[in-house]
Amino acid sequence: MGAIMNVAGVGIIKTTKRLDSAKLLVEFLVAQAGQKLFADLDKEYPLHQDVKADPALVDRKSFRAALVPLSKLAELREPTLTLIEQVGLR
Repeated sequence: MGAIMNVAGVGIIKTTKRLDSAKLLVEFLVAQAGQKLFADLDKEYPLHQDVKADPALVDRKSFRAALVPLSKLAELREPTLTLIEQVGLR
């Protein structure tokens, strides 16, 4: 089928009362130290060029994109959740 990669994002809402702290958090999350935590603790693929992914992970350059439109997968969401519940995985 190919791979689907979900990408995490971060943002700052304009109504925040802690703008300086929010900026510091975002800067940390995208900096080398923050990306290293994601890579080491969560086994996520880091985006920072100086942080290496866990060696147990497949090289992300080897992925091929799924040709299935996400809208088609969305149609299968409810039956998939039902099946997951029926087999006791949820």
